[in-house]
Amino acid sequence: MEKQSVNKFASPSSQVIENGFTLIEALLSLLAVASIFSLLPIALQVEQKIIQASEVATSTEWHIFLKQLEEERKNYPISSVTPDSFCFIKDTKEVCYSKYQSIIRKQVEGRGHEPILTEIEAFQTKTSANYLEITAVSKAHHLFQTKIPLQGDQKDE
Repeated sequence: MEKQSVNKFASPSSQVIENGFTLIEALLSLLAVASIFSLLPIALQVEQKIIQASEVATSTEWHIFLKQLEEERKNYPISSVTPDSFCFIKDTKEVCYSKYQSIIRKQVEGRGHEPILTEIEAFQTKTSANYLEITAVSKAHHLFQTKIPLQGDQKDE
């Protein structure tokens, strides 16, 4: 049998407590939590910048679509309008823009599949007065609207 030595002179406060946290462990835990909470505003700022960047990309795509449509259509009048598409006759060929799944596509003579706008949730076309009104809603819930004259642009003579 081994003899266990017991220090008769040790006070009860010098005994090691094995349950719970030490002061250093508690301080380190508080430091870790405080660090995480201090980084939270930075994470929120990054999220806002990402949202703004997606708005810029979607807005840019919309403006490119409008410019391309303006250049391609020139003086060709709109020939037909449905709730989700419109067509015009260009050089005896029918050119149509319509929604297909989550994109707006361009087709010539009912053939082809050229994506023009992407990530579109809703697309609506309607006529009012002498205009074709186009409304698009992106998947990020940005609303885009424009009005296009139904008749060809008038040239100055």
